[in-house]
Amino acid sequence: MRRDAKPYQSAMERVPGARAMEFRLPLALADLQPGETLVDCPSGGAYLRPLLAEMAPAARYLPFESKPAYASFVPDLVLGNWLNLPFRDGSIEVVLSIAALHHLLGGRAPFYGEAARVLAPGGRLVIADVGEGTGPARWLDEFVGRRSSEGHQADFLEAGREGEALQAAGLKVRYAGLAEYTWDFPDRPMALDFMRSLFRLDQPDAAELEAAIGDLLGWVDGPGAHVRWSLLQLRADRPEEAS
Repeated sequence: MRRDAKPYQSAMERVPGARAMEFRLPLALADLQPGETLVDCPSGGAYLRPLLAEMAPAARYLPFESKPAYASFVPDLVLGNWLNLPFRDGSIEVVLSIAALHHLLGGRAPFYGEAARVLAPGGRLVIADVGEGTGPARWLDEFVGRRSSEGHQADFLEAGREGEALQAAGLKVRYAGLAEYTWDFPDRPMALDFMRSLFRLDQPDAAELEAAIGDLLGWVDGPGAHVRWSLLQLRADRPEEAS
């Protein structure tokens, strides 16, 4: 189950640059070219749009969501089902998914099949998601799952398993690796407020929350406050059609 839209959106609006590196790295991996279309699946509040305008201004951005609540924040949002994407066969150059596929508890193969269907020859599926056994996985399992009234259930990603599923969908894995970086804040109180809202941590007090971040993720201080984070990144391409 993904987080409730309103507190998630509130956190992202208060500190829009906190996860900038998390968004930049998969966008760079996508290698968008002028005139290409990127489907951000799921987009939330279209957080990639400003960076895409900077990194690939001649590309087209399509924010896609399954949660209707985000439509109040994104006027051009495309609503639909992850497992039945509302795009024509071979019509999209890049499908990008950040920090969401671990919520697909029934398996990711159907999504990979849909991504392969809508990708044009030479198109790319780029994934950045929580890797099995990493600090973010422990944070979500050991803290968010216990200290948020929403709870947390997940099937975290593992490179070998994902690679097999992507290959079965007809895609060729070009890259798989763990990206490590930080979420960046002006100070610790702002970081705590962000983490509480993003993960709807309505049960712990500030001291417990600060300690859990230090124990499970890790703080990096000065200047400002920084929380260690990592996501497994994968890029899988649809092969070019034989001539």
